[in-house]
Parts: sequence; structure tokens; C-alpha cells
Amino acid sequence: MDLNQTEKRRKFIIDIVYFAIILCLVFLFLKYAVSWIMPFLLGFLIALMFRPLIKAVSGATRMNKKFCAFVIVLLGYTLLGFLLWLLGNALFQSLKDFCLNLPSLYTNEIGPALGTANQNILDFAKRFSPDIADQVGKTLSDMLDGIQSSLGELSAKGLSALAGASTKLPLMLISLIFTILSSLFISIDYDNVLSFIKRQIPEKRMAILTDVRDYLGKTLASYARAYLILMGITFIELSVGLLALRVNNALGIAAGIAVADALPVLGTGTILIPWTLIALLQQRYYLALGLILLYLIVTVIRHFIEPKVVGDQLGLPPIVTIICIYLGFVWFGVLGAILFPVTMNIIICLHRAGKIHIWK
Repeated sequence: MDLNQTEKRRKFIIDIVYFAIILCLVFLFLKYAVSWIMPFLLGFLIALMFRPLIKAVSGATRMNKKFCAFVIVLLGYTLLGFLLWLLGNALFQSLKDFCLNLPSLYTNEIGPALGTANQNILDFAKRFSPDIADQVGKTLSDMLDGIQSSLGELSAKGLSALAGASTKLPLMLISLIFTILSSLFISIDYDNVLSFIKRQIPEKRMAILTDVRDYLGKTLASYARAYLILMGITFIELSVGLLALRVNNALGIAAGIAVADALPVLGTGTILIPWTLIALLQQRYYLALGLILLYLIVTVIRHFIEPKVVGDQLGLPPIVTIICIYLGFVWFGVLGAILFPVTMNIIICLHRAGKIHIWK
């Protein structure tokens, strides 16, 4: 009896250590090694995305499949590069102009508005005590000086950051070139590349990878559906709020903010918070109060319903979803918060299908 218990405990400890080592290796691979082979992984994924179009065009035109792959991938990159160049150039110029004009913007717009607000606060303080008014005036004066110097530093740092980003362009350009070349050559020789990869994987593992591919497609579709639902809810909330505040083109603005909210890193705060500050400087206090309340309502509702909506679409319990989002964000940032629930859903699907056995 004691020997059986000892053997069970020993097996349990060995299993725990084994899975811990596997998790550590996966973590280290995702954290460090992936960046080294990222251009080739992206190249393979891009080739995979172009594959259905290449097959369709090749079948319809009876064109040589390799030549068809070359033409389609090249045209796709040309179009994408042109669009990215237009967008990047416009964004760079906007940031540059903003940084250059920030000091004059403070002098002409922000400074006078803050001065008016300063005077209003002083007038209000004088009703209670001249001593309080003097102290408040000194504090506000120090704050204004601090804001002015901070904006000057921000302008200089912004230009410095743009210059620093430009120094990283050669490395980014090299990675981009290798990504384009790898996707082009993989698309041209896709069947041979895929056949080579399959030959390196045991048949049993290949069956699991096929299941992973199928589950990944279904999971990504469910994930997209979940965020479309969240985007729709956010759009409705923003539309109602902006219409109540009598904002011009409320529906168009709500749609733009809802799209920004669905994107990684961005969110409703990237638009509503600066808008609130501008409204305060313009002394439109009703609009500023409404916008900040709208931001709080949208944010609270979003954080409350997101685990439920995503969990329902993926088939995960809300508590598992929120744990996956949190751990993914802590370990790998915004991208991890998106991909970790997807990975967990695939693992659960494989476990339920009996392909792998992790828990009871």
C-alpha cells in the first residue's frame, strides 16, 4: 500500500516536472527564438493566405501554377506596399507637424485657455479667503510653467523618437525583404515545401497537426465573430451617447471609435480622452463631462462582457477566458492577450477529441 502511494506520488512529481519543462521551453521559444525565424514564419503564413487565390486563378486560366503564384504574390505586395507607403507617409508627416507645432499650439490655443481657467479658479478662491487665493495662484502658476516646459520637452522627445525610429529602418527593411522573398519562393514551390515538412513529422503527430489546423480555422472564425459582436455593442453605446450629446456626424464618429476599440493597443480612450481634454480647454464643460462619462461606461461594459462574449464564441468558460487574456497579456503583451485564448481553445478541443490527455 505504502509502495503504491509512493509510486503514485513519484509519477505525479515526474509528470509535473515534465510539463513544467515543456512549458518553459515553449515559453522561451515564443519569447526569444520566434523573433529569429519570424520572417520565414510570416512568409509561410502569407503563402498560405495566397494559396486559395492562386489555385482559383490557376484553375480558371489554366496558367502554370508556379508562374501564377509569382504574379499574384508580386501584385499583392505591390498593392499592399503602395497603400502602406501612403498611410505611413501621411502618419509620419502628421506626427512631425504635430511635434513642430506643439510649442506654438500651446502659446496660441492651450495657454490662453489655461489662463482663463486659472483666472476663474482664482476668482472662485477669493470668495473664501485672499490667503487661499494667493496660495492657489502660486500653485496654478507653477503648474502652468511645468506644463509649458513639459510640452517643449515632449516636442523635442517626439522629434528625437522619430529620428530614432528612422535608424531602425534598415533592420526592419532587411526583415521585410526576407519575409517577402520567403513568401514568394514558398508560394512558387508550395507543394514541395509542404511535402518536405510533412515527411519530417511522424504520422501520428501529423494527424494532430491536421486537427490543430482545422480547430485553428474554426477558432479564428469564432474569435472574429466575438469581436464583431463587441464592436457592434460598442458602436451602439457610442452612437446613443454621442447623439445625446448632439455631436455632429455621431454615427460616423461612433463607427470609427468602435473600429479603433477592436484594434490591438488602441481603444476608445485614444480618441475620447484627448477629445475630452480639448472640450475642457474650449470651456465646453457639458460635452467634456458627457464624453468622460461615455468613456467610463463603454470601458466598464467592455471589460465586463468581453470574457463572456469571447468565451461563449470559443466555447470557454468566462473564468478560463479572463485568465488566458490576463496571462497572455502579462507574458507576451497585447498580442499574447489575443492569441493565448485561441491557443487554449485549440488545446481544449484536442483534449475533448481524445487526441491529447492533459487533465481529467
